[in-house]
Amino acid sequence: MSKKIYLTNMHCLGITVGGVMTQSKKTLEACREYGLPVEIYNSWEFVNLKEVGAFHLFSANNEMHHFSQQLYEKGVPQLVSSVFYTRHPAWKVAGIRAITKMISLFDSGTKSVFDFSCLVMENADMVMPNTSDELRQIQQLFKIPNNKITIVPNGVDKKFANATPELFKKKYGDDNIILSVTMLGPERKNGLNLIKALGKIDHPSYIIGAFHAEGDYGKACKAELEKYPQIKHIGMFDHEDEMLASAYAAAKVFALPSWLETPGLASMEAALAGAEVVTTPIGGTKDYFCDYGIYVDPYSVDSIAAGIKTALNRDGSEQKKMKVFIQNNFLWEKVAEKYSEIYRKYL
Repeated sequence: MSKKIYLTNMHCLGITVGGVMTQSKKTLEACREYGLPVEIYNSWEFVNLKEVGAFHLFSANNEMHHFSQQLYEKGVPQLVSSVFYTRHPAWKVAGIRAITKMISLFDSGTKSVFDFSCLVMENADMVMPNTSDELRQIQQLFKIPNNKITIVPNGVDKKFANATPELFKKKYGDDNIILSVTMLGPERKNGLNLIKALGKIDHPSYIIGAFHAEGDYGKACKAELEKYPQIKHIGMFDHEDEMLASAYAAAKVFALPSWLETPGLASMEAALAGAEVVTTPIGGTKDYFCDYGIYVDPYSVDSIAAGIKTALNRDGSEQKKMKVFIQNNFLWEKVAEKYSEIYRKYL
């Protein structure tokens, strides 16, 4: 009887979108093209567990915990793309977990977000972080042993290497732009500091992505954006939309100075399309952009602005090296090879 690997995601991704959705979809596509027997898990259909090699879970968090626990109790192997990184120091995480453990003596249902992440990773047969920083943090916080954790990098679609700026130029009239593809509103994406930094630079700038302006932070982003006519927010494109690839190709500089990224799929796509990358050093971005990227302090508007200005004045030689490095190491075809090594142990 041939077995399959079933891929499953958080239910909320269908309405929130984001990098994990792209990562999981592209993993499925790349593994199918590589010839691996992978399927999307549909919770509305019965699955014969005798036909399951393993489940691949995208994210180790509270939403995934109950599903992971069910698999563990049934003895079904699970492979977990952790999608985990926190800015909190180890002592603070340990303190939060100690407090919730104490409370759980009186209320067994009390757990912190870190407890849920830990339990999912403890249940896993293999944990697969995207970066070396993510791996080190997981081992430091949750003591996952070496034989249960390995880096599987994020991938990027090779089509972006051949993107051209004409479509974007025809519609918007600009070229050699500063570009960011990000969500405005979530604080982790640091949109307010990005907007303030772009406001210091007299250069056509575009932000592509969803805008969640409901909360106080989102409202602050909206108010700041309205101050600067050189910054245009043009909403969100579907990941397969040719306009997105063309926007990357029209960018001289791509900026994603989030609080953390592991490493930021949009940064990889922009780099492959020919843009200089300005990003955060937090989360493992240097695994992907090496010394070719420009790393800024996400908490400093001046640092972000200075990094973007430096990128605008580059001659492109470092960018070309970065593009070659990404092509050689992080195309989805390469990532599928890594998954193949892991999956085949369970087939």
